[in-house]
Amino acid sequence: MGIIIGRKPIVENGLVFCVDVLSKDSYPGSGTTISEIVGEFNGNIPSGTLTNSSIGTSPTKHMVFDGTGYLGLTGHRPTTLHSAKNTLEIWFQNNTGGAYEGIFSEGVPYQVYALNSKIEVYLQKPGQGGGSYFISGATNGDIGDNGAWTLVSLVRDVTEFKYFINGALNKTITGISATDLVRTDNQTDTIIGAYATNNYRFIGGVGPVRQYSRALSADEILKNFNAQKERFGL
Repeated sequence: MGIIIGRKPIVENGLVFCVDVLSKDSYPGSGTTISEIVGEFNGNIPSGTLTNSSIGTSPTKHMVFDGTGYLGLTGHRPTTLHSAKNTLEIWFQNNTGGAYEGIFSEGVPYQVYALNSKIEVYLQKPGQGGGSYFISGATNGDIGDNGAWTLVSLVRDVTEFKYFINGALNKTITGISATDLVRTDNQTDTIIGAYATNNYRFIGGVGPVRQYSRALSADEILKNFNAQKERFGL
């Protein structure tokens, strides 16, 4: 399957999950109920509903969250992000406010927030509890103006975890044990636009969300950014 979302193709090798309301491969509906979200290209297609949210059209189609809604993917609990090599990419509108706003979550094990013009990530391994995480922290420096469309790419590559912003490497965490993996025992359904259905909800737009079953290279991440930057006015 060739994956062309926008005017140019994005990286297809290893792509196992994609939500993009512009793409009929990912979103064949016309309202707020997503009836066929691309799963793992093997017939495993979850369903999801935009709760108290809408579809924006400027500068391109995207999900709009007002701080009360979210996209919950019923029964979607993939293991992609629980391996030693994986990539998560999210297009979103930057948040310069000081409140934690969740843009992606699988419950406690994998959390991604936007706040203070940064992205913060919290990953928990088996045996950890409370506020303990084996990978955590924020991007370096401000990543842009409030509301600016931004692509964050989070790459786990065995002993390293990398943050990319708009195709450029921002930060690398090293020294991770190759055997430390994100826990699955308390994983929840995938949520976009919040940490949980009633906690840390996002205010702003979210574009494509993608998961890869491998660590994308710096060149591949830049290719994905260049393929869609014009769509978001960059």
